[in-house]
Amino acid sequence: MDKLQGYYKHYGADILYVNDIEAEHSFPTDLAQNKNACDYLGAPYINNCDYDGVGQMFNHIIPGQDTKPLKKRNLDWKSTGTLSKFEQAEFVEDLYVFSTSGFDDLGYVFVPNTCQGGDSPQCKVHVALHGCEQGRGTLDTEYVENTGYMEWAGVNDIIVLFPQAKKTAANPKGCWDWWGYTGADYASKVGVQPKAISRMVDRLSTASASSAMTSSGLLGSSSSLAMWEPAAGHFNFDSMMSDMLAMWMTLFKFFFW
Repeated sequence: MDKLQGYYKHYGADILYVNDIEAEHSFPTDLAQNKNACDYLGAPYINNCDYDGVGQMFNHIIPGQDTKPLKKRNLDWKSTGTLSKFEQAEFVEDLYVFSTSGFDDLGYVFVPNTCQGGDSPQCKVHVALHGCEQGRGTLDTEYVENTGYMEWAGVNDIIVLFPQAKKTAANPKGCWDWWGYTGADYASKVGVQPKAISRMVDRLSTASASSAMTSSGLLGSSSSLAMWEPAAGHFNFDSMMSDMLAMWMTLFKFFFW
């Protein structure tokens, strides 16, 4: 991990490096529902380390906190926003590509109450990628609900997108593609997974949920309850990009090293 930190710093990244918790191969939290000890190695790879990993991350990557610090999390996230399902196939070129993309049929999105409707404040978007063996086919919504994202997001105007990968013959543990099972472009912006997730973010940032979503699309399926209509100028692209960069770094730190 020391060398990984040096690698990121070489390219000018602003890294918060925490190496004093025994988090094993897991997502560190301080939430009581997570019963695995911090040094436990095993499913669901979400451990109770008495360390609020999501809170530390958001406080590090979201700018402007000298003048407007984040509000403290609300553990009752259901009172602050809506968690919905959406069909992921719409964001991939065609059904054949989708069938080999590693995407599950459904993904999740959490929309704070404050980000719903035309009078919403300037809302940010954070993309949260689960680790191997943490998708809905294995854990249902355990990763989405037990990692701590929504507790912070609901009170801080942060929409959280939870894309979902699934297990396949080429990807038996349901990982995101970090070795090439979707093709040679897997690590570039034209790779099937990065491109589809980018389209999901684009939809959240530009579309009116009540008019521009298809019946099977993001925020528009029958299983979706949230209807988010962004007001003009109320989407923070700078924060979105820094969040996405930090998301990839967090994913690599906790699940690939």
